Amino acid sequence: MINLIIKYTQIFILDQYGNYVVQYVIMLKDMNVNKQIADEFLKMNVISISKQKFSSNVIEKVKKKFNKVF
Repeated sequence: MINLIIKYTQIFILDQYGNYVVQYVIMLKDMNVNKQIADEFLKMNVISISKQKFSSNVIEKVKKKFNKVF
């Protein structure tokens, strides 16, 4: 299941409910999975998705968890 979430991260983070799935996976303590999700973020325009309603929630969760700004 996690592999499918990683594969479709770009779709999930833009979705009204899918963004919660990605946020949940990010909060898991599996750094390998988090790295794979981060790699998916890097394929996207992070500035653009951080301005959108649902995907901005995911970006905020990443920022809080890793204390990082893209």
